[in-house]
Amino acid sequence: MYSTSAVASTLLSLEFPAHISYQKSPLYLEQISVINGPENIVNYVRKIAVPMEGSYLTQDDIVKILVKNGVGGIRLSLLMPKHVELRQETRLQSIVRSISGWTWAVEVKPLSEAVPQPSEDYISPGTLSPGVGSTTLKFRSNGGIRSIPVRISWYQPAVVLQRECDRGHVITENDVILRRVQLSQSGELPSRVESVVGLALKRDGRYGDVISFNFLETKPIIYRGDEVTIISRMGTLIVEVSGEALDEGVLGDRVRVRNNRSRTVVTGRVVGPGKVEVDSE
Repeated sequence: MYSTSAVASTLLSLEFPAHISYQKSPLYLEQISVINGPENIVNYVRKIAVPMEGSYLTQDDIVKILVKNGVGGIRLSLLMPKHVELRQETRLQSIVRSISGWTWAVEVKPLSEAVPQPSEDYISPGTLSPGVGSTTLKFRSNGGIRSIPVRISWYQPAVVLQRECDRGHVITENDVILRRVQLSQSGELPSRVESVVGLALKRDGRYGDVISFNFLETKPIIYRGDEVTIISRMGTLIVEVSGEALDEGVLGDRVRVRNNRSRTVVTGRVVGPGKVEVDSE
């Protein structure tokens, strides 16, 4: 729960589209909105279930759901229309979602007035790569095979740069934000900030650039001999001391560090540039 004054200055932002298509109820907040805020709060909020009931969602509905799930004492920004329309997913949407494995929003529009009848069985294609802009769906009818060409729009939360960054720059939480984007090529994009933090840019990045995995590479953020901050947590107490790295490591690696004061060598996890967190005893 997040309901104490200690996080009252924290900003949690949720952005909703004009309409939501659903196949089943409930959906998680992560599936229907773009969530930005501190990682620990976002991780909690993204798994809150939202019933797909009635014909629309309002700001009051979202606030009540958050409060019911123990979220409070924080600053909340809701970016959404007055009414977010709820629509039952069409059969074409369900088919595209099934053959692509896509978990985010998808719009499927027939390029003619033809729509599949309930009695017609779907045939092909058997698979579809997310990002494909058009395809032809085939159905078996009493009169033989019927083809329905469709245009497909894929939407997902994606990581976007909020400042210019040079090639080789190691991404931090402050460099990026989540935005709802339309996928324009095959391949799903990173959909969580934590999936790119600690990775380095392969080329210069501009404000507003959407980050793809091809845009990134693994790069050590601590090298042998670096001055580091050794972090130790004991309950609610956080102790920081200076030290020296004895190994190099990327984000998440375990490395050896020497405490400059006690000269004790301990092993910890790289949690950021120049920061190593050791296990509490």
